[in-house]
Amino acid sequence: MQTTILMSAVLLLGVSLTACTTKGALDYGSEPTTSNYTEPYVSGLRAGKPYPSAEDVCQTIEPNKATRELDKAGFFLIGCPKHERGAIADRVAEGASIVAQSRHWTRLQLPDQASL
Repeated sequence: MQTTILMSAVLLLGVSLTACTTKGALDYGSEPTTSNYTEPYVSGLRAGKPYPSAEDVCQTIEPNKATRELDKAGFFLIGCPKHERGAIADRVAEGASIVAQSRHWTRLQLPDQASL
């Protein structure tokens, strides 16, 4: 009886811990997770300014804990909402590389103009 109760408690603890686990900032796929615009901070990103111009939906991404592993000398990060496939395609056509997927945003890397 005691063994059964102990095993049940361990099983419940395992299920509880699994349910509390959240996805990391880079653990998402390329499919849009929403069709609505969300602020970058919802996806763990810290936005700078619109990129390449003030009218665009993509944003420069400022370094933070979620982007640290993507920081490379000579490059800068931008992010575009995943559902904005046209904007993402435009950035790729301009030379950006997709480097990661956040919750609602795609992260791309571009060569820093100052290093060219």
